[in-house]
Amino acid sequence: TMAPKLLLALLLLTVVGAEAVRTPDTTRYYRSPHPVSAAAGAAPGPIDPRPNWQDYPRMARWLAHTNVWGVMGTKSVKRDGLPWTNVVDVSDGALCNSTGHLFFYLTTMDETAADAQVNPKVSFTVTEASIGGGCGGTDAEDPTCARLIVVGDLKIIPEGTPQATFALSALEARHPAIKDWPPTHGFHPYELHIESLNLLDFYGGMKTVSVQDYFNVTLTC
Repeated sequence: TMAPKLLLALLLLTVVGAEAVRTPDTTRYYRSPHPVSAAAGAAPGPIDPRPNWQDYPRMARWLAHTNVWGVMGTKSVKRDGLPWTNVVDVSDGALCNSTGHLFFYLTTMDETAADAQVNPKVSFTVTEASIGGGCGGTDAEDPTCARLIVVGDLKIIPEGTPQATFALSALEARHPAIKDWPPTHGFHPYELHIESLNLLDFYGGMKTVSVQDYFNVTLTC
């Protein structure tokens, strides 16, 4: 004789089908973050794979190095101080030579650099969603799709200095197209002098990453 529970299960399958008796997939909301390979990303090459979500300094550096663009927020000069965001290229060094220092190639003909001349305090955001392969099908706003918000002062690097030479080489390594940008448009290398690092890569809210811990991370190939 069949056990009562087995008979009930067979009856449910017959009447309403398998979908009605399947156990709900609650693990979707509590799973470990998706394993996304950095090698498939915007920075192709044998760089470190996606860090463990609990290693906040390494995750922050991985996001900073693997991304080649992000969104910068400034206080708009032209629009009476309203918030203004803009897509900008970024490089913290040639692939496999991560420095953690965030370099940009900007002109005051564009709002971002013009705003920073007046008020250098900016925010800069990079996200795992912009890396090739994204977040493995996870929505970009899901907390497990990592994002890093950096706050600090955006300052032009003095022309003719070793710092400017290094920044320009770092930018050209990741964005070779800038070599052909018109010299008459006043592009210069800038650096974001980091004051705070704010990371979200799992449920439980934003984490603050120590600037020193961030710079102490070594990414390898």
